[in-house]
Amino acid sequence: MTRIAKGFSAPHDLAIDVSGYLYVADTGANRVARVSPEGSVTTYIPGLNAPVDLAFHPHGELFVCELYAGTVTAYKSAKKVGVVASALDNRTAWHSTAPGSPTSTSGPETAS
Repeated sequence: MTRIAKGFSAPHDLAIDVSGYLYVADTGANRVARVSPEGSVTTYIPGLNAPVDLAFHPHGELFVCELYAGTVTAYKSAKKVGVVASALDNRTAWHSTAPGSPTSTSGPETAS
């Protein structure tokens, strides 16, 4: 096994985009880091609240699950698109302007 990058603080999950960049949920540093195909590491999304899981939508949005925020947030080109799901109020919502993405979906309200 070959090491391609270093400098993480409690990395938790990985995702790869169509261009070959590796994204790391660097939980201990409260960021998503991006590793170029050559191994250069940069902070892609700073100031998160314990990011633990990553996934890409087919249209390119990066979904980030933040453990202590209780949210899943969509990002496009490192800019926040919107909150996809929140454990705080037990609702889900999605809105994106990306072509082919669902425009608005709401989930169940909080159970009584």
